Amino acid sequence: MDSELHLVVGIDVGASCTGVAFINLTKANADRSNVRTMSKWPGKTSESKVPTIMAYDSANVDQGPTSWGFQSKSESEQGNNRLLAEWFKCDFQSRSKDGSKLPDVDTLYRDFLSKLYGHLRERFLLPSTFGQAVTWDTAAVEFIFSVPATWRQHDVKRFLAIARKAGFGSGSHRIGTCLTEPQAVAVYAAYQEQNLLTAGDNVLIVDAGGGTVDFCLLEVKSMDTEYPELVEKLPVEGDDVGSANIDEKFQQLARMKLESLGHERLGLSSAKQIKTTAWRMRHSEDFQNEKVTLGAPPKAHAEEAFHVKMVGASVPTPGPADEVYVANTDEMPFRNGELMGFFDEECQTIKRHMDQMIEDLQLHMQSDIQHVIFSGGLGGSPYIQETLRSQYGEGTSLEKAEFHSLDLPQMRAKKESRTEVKNGQEVVPFVEWCIKRGKPYDPDRPIFKESRMCFAPNTDDSSLHGQMTIVESKETDPPKYKDGKGQG
Repeated sequence: MDSELHLVVGIDVGASCTGVAFINLTKANADRSNVRTMSKWPGKTSESKVPTIMAYDSANVDQGPTSWGFQSKSESEQGNNRLLAEWFKCDFQSRSKDGSKLPDVDTLYRDFLSKLYGHLRERFLLPSTFGQAVTWDTAAVEFIFSVPATWRQHDVKRFLAIARKAGFGSGSHRIGTCLTEPQAVAVYAAYQEQNLLTAGDNVLIVDAGGGTVDFCLLEVKSMDTEYPELVEKLPVEGDDVGSANIDEKFQQLARMKLESLGHERLGLSSAKQIKTTAWRMRHSEDFQNEKVTLGAPPKAHAEEAFHVKMVGASVPTPGPADEVYVANTDEMPFRNGELMGFFDEECQTIKRHMDQMIEDLQLHMQSDIQHVIFSGGLGGSPYIQETLRSQYGEGTSLEKAEFHSLDLPQMRAKKESRTEVKNGQEVVPFVEWCIKRGKPYDPDRPIFKESRMCFAPNTDDSSLHGQMTIVESKETDPPKYKDGKGQG
C-alpha cells in the first residue's frame, strides 16, 4: 500500500445499494484491521449501505435530484410531482431509457456519484480525519471502485470519466478500479475466513446482487496470513440476474390484483394511483422481509400465505369475491409459491452458469471445486442457497464441495424488522454475532463492538435506559434472533 497515501476509500455502487469502506493511513498502526465501513448517511445514522436511488422534480429534472438515498424513500419524495431513478445500473451498458422524463443513464450516474462525493467530502472534512496539517483538498486520497464482471474495458473507462465529472479524482486525489465484484468477494473471503480455505482449493464465487450475478473461479495458491494468494482459473463472467427482477415481477403481480379490485374500491383517486400503490408494496417492509427470509421446500410450503400492506389503499368492506385478494381491509395475501416461481427463474440462470464453469474446469484442467461461496443480496437468499444445494447433491459434480455464504450473522449490518412490543414499546430482538465459532482470535487484542440505542426526542429522562444481553451459540449457523428462530 502506498506509504504516501493519507486515505484509501473503496466504493461499490450496486444496482440497489451502495457501500463505502475506508482506511485512514494517518492513524497510528493503520493496517487492514482498521478498515471501517461508512454507516452514517443523510436520513439514516446506522446503515452499512445507502440505497442507489434519487428523486427528481418532474417539472425541473434539469436542476438535478432533489434528494438521494434514504431521503428519496421518504413519503414526501413519493408524490405525483416526483420522478424516482432506481436500478439505473442495469441500463449502463445498453444505455437504454425507460421512456420516462428522467435523464439518460450517464447523467443519472453522474448525479448519484456527485451526491455520494459530496457526502464523503463532508464526512472527511472533519479536523479529526487527518489532523491539522492536512486538509481534504491537500490529502492524498485514493478512490477504488469495484466493477461488475460483465463490464468491458470501454464500460470501465466510461464509468471512471463520469466519476471524475462528479468530483472523484480531483486535485491530489486519484481514482481507479482494482477488482471485479466477484474477485473482491474472493479476496474478502481469503482474508476474513482464513480457517475456511486451504492451499490448492478451487473456489467458485457466486456474487448475486440486485441487478447482476457475477461468477469467479479461483485457485488458492497459498494462505499466507498476511497476503493470501489467489489465481484466477477461468475468466470472470456475469449475467443480468438479480433481486430487481423478482421485485419487478412482484410489482406486476400486485398491480394486476389491485386492478382487479378497481381504484374506487381501493379508495384511490384515479386508476393511475394503482401503479403507485403497487410500487409502494414492492418497496414495503412486508414484501422485502418476506423476500430475504423465504426458504425452499420442505422448510417453506408453496401454499402458505404472506401478507403485504396496500400502502395508501384499503377496502372498507371486503366481500366474498374479494377474499382471494384481501385478508384484512388494508392487506393483500400472496402465496409463497408465487414468490418461489420468481426465484426459480433467477435460479435457473445461475445454475446454467455454474454448470458451464464446472464443465470447463473439469474438461480443461481435470480439477474439481472444493468451495462455493455465495454473496450479495440475492446470493444471501436462503431460497437460492437451499435450492442450489439440493440440485448439487449426491451424484453431482459438487457433491463433495462445501457451500458457504458471506452473509453470515457476524457480518450482517442490516437489522431485520422482526419486532415485538414490551411495556408499550416496540423492540427488535436482533442478535448481532461478534465472534465466529472456530475462528482464531488473539486474547490480548480486545474485540470492540459499537452498539447504539435510539430514543424519541421527547422521551422522559427516567425512561432513557435499555438492556443488552450477551449470548453465545454452539451452532454452526446460529440464530439471528434471541428467541432462536432463524426466520424474520
